[in-house]
This record gives sequence, C-alpha cells and structure tokens, in this order.
Amino acid sequence: MRPRSRLTTGALTWALIVAPQALTLAQSRGLPRVEVAAGGGFVGIRAAEVASRPAVDCDPAGNCATVDGFVDLLDNTHRVWRPALATGLVLRWSLEPKNEVEKDKFGVGLGGQMVFTPQTEGTRLLPALTFHAGTQDKQLFVGLLFGSTDEVRFPGGASTVRVAEGLAPSFIEPNRRHKPNLFFGVVIDGAAVLKK
Repeated sequence: MRPRSRLTTGALTWALIVAPQALTLAQSRGLPRVEVAAGGGFVGIRAAEVASRPAVDCDPAGNCATVDGFVDLLDNTHRVWRPALATGLVLRWSLEPKNEVEKDKFGVGLGGQMVFTPQTEGTRLLPALTFHAGTQDKQLFVGLLFGSTDEVRFPGGASTVRVAEGLAPSFIEPNRRHKPNLFFGVVIDGAAVLKK
C-alpha cells in the first residue's frame, strides 16, 4: 500500500475536525438557506503512469550489472492538478444574523456538486461533496470528488515487471481505482433558491 500524501492527510484531517465544528456553530444560528452555486477550482487526480529504467541484476556480494535487451517497468502514479468547473446546491448557515443584507452574510455550508472533470479520455461529469465558507456569491470550498480513475496493475500484484526492450505492454487498467480525490476552489456566482 502506498503512503498517503501529506496534502491528502491534512485536508482530510481539516475536513473531519474543523468542518463539523463550524457547522455545529452554524446550526445554532437557525435553519440553512438552500442556494445554487457555480464555481471553478482544481481537482487532484491520481494519474496512472508506467515508467521504465534499465534492468539491473545484483549478486549476493552486491555486484550489479545491467541486463542487455531488457528494461524494468515500475508504477509511477502521481497526483496531477487539473482545472475543473462545477455547479450544484449548497446548504448554507449564516454566521452574521445582524447583517441586514442577506447575500452579504458570511456563513458556512455543505454542498453537493457536479464537476466537469478533465481526464485523459475526455471530460467526465463526477459528483463531489464540499464544505463551503463565505458569502452567497463569494465562497471558498474544499471537498472530495467521487469517481473511478485509472490504475497501474502488474501481474501477480508485483511492484515492478521486466520486459524485453522495445516492447510496450499496457499495464494501466481504466477506471479501476475507486477512491475519492481532492477538490477545492471558489464559488464565483450564487443565488438562493429556497429561503428560510
């Protein structure tokens, strides 16, 4: 199992600790407003990639030599950040009850969004769950994008595989990884569709 990146761990920790506390405070202020929001941001997708290196064999004494005519393939999956557009609904609680201008009230909320996600085979529409902070039409959000992505799988679960030089077998299996990806960005337009 590969170690989870510090960025992913930090975002999940923040989402599990800070977001519930903010929502608990917001709920004490009354019922939420249902708002429609459109925005843009970045999706952190795990991009499956196979890298190659010269094949090397070592004897018990530690003497190593390259193996002519062969290369070793290894999993070089890494996170790439791609721009994405999204739209959806947000349940938002106001934290400024004394502010008379409703759309200018600062608040926090939970959103369900559909995200136009660029991938190697084209743009896919994927769902996301997001936490929002800001006013009606100016918000920052962070959350999780749900959907399948490609994954590198070598025979027998091996971490590397040796092949003849010049061969290019594909060990990337499409839509095999079913784990959430990070999604963050800003709401650039919002409007209330159901007032409290």
